[in-house]
Amino acid sequence: MNHYLEQIHKTVSLQDLKDHMFAILSLMESVSGASPKKAANLKLIRTITDVIDKEYDQDLSLEGIAERVYLTPSYLSYLFKKETGQSLIRYITQVRMDKAVELLNTTNMKIVDIYKKLGYRSSTYFIQTFRNYHGVTPAKFREGSP
Repeated sequence: MNHYLEQIHKTVSLQDLKDHMFAILSLMESVSGASPKKAANLKLIRTITDVIDKEYDQDLSLEGIAERVYLTPSYLSYLFKKETGQSLIRYITQVRMDKAVELLNTTNMKIVDIYKKLGYRSSTYFIQTFRNYHGVTPAKFREGSP
């Protein structure tokens, strides 16, 4: 288990973190003989993360995702937090912020185009979220990037 925890600590990308977390959950499931309900929950969480990873550019909400997987928003929120250790909204933000960094580092897209491509409706909200997440505005981040 310590090996997996070290891998998580050294993880730099969201996809690697997700893969490590699911590896740990699978290991725990095989060792403990997890119940069918637990296996179903893990499959559901994997489905939700896949949807977010593919559709981060669309209007994602707790209510909309819950409707897609036939759960109430409150139960989905509880289950996602229980199985992953972070809130669903935090995960969506993390995916979008990772993609924002990628776009800022690899393209010359205007910030107004980036926020739209990430599924945000307001540039002000995107810039505020980016600043809270990374400590600088997207423009300052791009200026400081190699």
